[in-house]
Amino acid sequence: MKNIFYFILIILTLSSCDENYKKEKIDPFQYGVASGDPKMDGVLLWTHVSVQDSTEIAEVKWEIARDSLFHDIIQSANTKALLENDHCVKIWVDNLLPDTKYFYRFKYKNETSIVGRTQTLPKKTDTVRLAIVNCSKYEGGFFNVYDAISKMEGLNAVVHLGDYIYEDGGGQKPYLPIIKKTGRKHEPSHNLVSLNDYRLRYKQHRKDSMLQNLHQKYPMINIWDDHEFANNSWKGGVDGHIGDKEGNWNNDKWNQRVENATKAYDEWIPINKNPNEPIYRSFQFADILNLNMLDTRICCRTKQASSNKELDAIAAYSSLLGDKQLNWLESSITNTNTIWNLIGNQVLVARRYLGENNKYIELDQWTGYPKDRARFLDFLAKNPEKNIIITTGNVHDAFHYKLLDGNDEKSGKLIAHEFAPGSVSSGNTGVKKTTEDRKKDSLDLVHKNPHLKWFDLIKHSFIIMEFTKNKAQIDFYQVSTIYKTKYTLKKAYSFSIKPKHKTK
Repeated sequence: MKNIFYFILIILTLSSCDENYKKEKIDPFQYGVASGDPKMDGVLLWTHVSVQDSTEIAEVKWEIARDSLFHDIIQSANTKALLENDHCVKIWVDNLLPDTKYFYRFKYKNETSIVGRTQTLPKKTDTVRLAIVNCSKYEGGFFNVYDAISKMEGLNAVVHLGDYIYEDGGGQKPYLPIIKKTGRKHEPSHNLVSLNDYRLRYKQHRKDSMLQNLHQKYPMINIWDDHEFANNSWKGGVDGHIGDKEGNWNNDKWNQRVENATKAYDEWIPINKNPNEPIYRSFQFADILNLNMLDTRICCRTKQASSNKELDAIAAYSSLLGDKQLNWLESSITNTNTIWNLIGNQVLVARRYLGENNKYIELDQWTGYPKDRARFLDFLAKNPEKNIIITTGNVHDAFHYKLLDGNDEKSGKLIAHEFAPGSVSSGNTGVKKTTEDRKKDSLDLVHKNPHLKWFDLIKHSFIIMEFTKNKAQIDFYQVSTIYKTKYTLKKAYSFSIKPKHKTK
């Protein structure tokens, strides 16, 4: 009997050890796969390897094929996932064919990642289709916008205009009822400052299955805004750092925080840039579209004025883009012979009246930098045949503004259109207001902003832009809710633009 008892005890012990092992075992590819910054002959592939020992140098194999079953593997190689890069892996694959879908995967030990799908940019095409998104706050609700886009077919890429994450510690009063419904709380629960802080927030986002599915299906073209760093930041700091609970912030501390945020961004976002390179860059889709992604936040922006009076004093030398970036943008558009030019931009170009005080100059938007704005509008006015369209993030609400030359928003000449998608999940202006207040706000906006073509202050949305030789089609899609994962999708607004051609 004793022998039987000890035998059973040993079996139970081994079984318990096996169960503990299973609980501790980590999926090495728990953050999925992604691709980004496609070119006609190449694309960047991304994954993260979760290891048991954080000091481990993980040997990873990557493969890219023409078919999802990997019968036709065209390139493969080994690489390393290193602690110094948070075990993120980024591979630039070149020598690819234009306008071609590819499948890719990663292998670590005996584990294989999910299969990602990506595609190169076209050299010749009749149509270019892009999805435009921005402002994805984890605590704001479910990423139904990402889910809806991942279920669409026929896109060339997804363009993210910034605020991919939010740096706040969470639990802000407007979001508490939402958190109670969804259970989505920010990790870590304090403001992001250290490199590890930013890494943890990206990990939280990249565990989201809806975001993973989107990255798995389409290449993404990203640009950052302020919340990848800190709210309303500029190249030299942010007002919220002075004397608040994070401490007395000096330039060295702000520069360190920017360095931390930038490194985490470079690690976790599928972007093809060296750490010291500027993030503004362009993408050419055959002879149809030239996409220019701007940095209106970190590289070149001088400090925002704190009042209209202060703006008058600094207007002559304050800058949003900096001369170098403005020169680059003008050169990119001037020297490209595509029919359409799309500018991916973080802050609103349009001048607008807001609220009871007729707020007309928004100091954190383009209107807070009149020198750069005047030069930019002048460039638009002088180049009508370049068919420039602007798409803007940051504002959370969905807008379509006509951009007019000069400072006359009532009778100026139309020089471009500006389209802002609603947020993925960040709070919208009208969501907490009564129906009566929303009606009042709407009437106020329409009355005071005759250059405003369409807007929505409540729903979360994205834009599908389709470009052909004869038309640019702009469609706004709204999800019915972000407070539960079951939702419906509807097309809320459509607008088409005919191209202007250079006269002989």
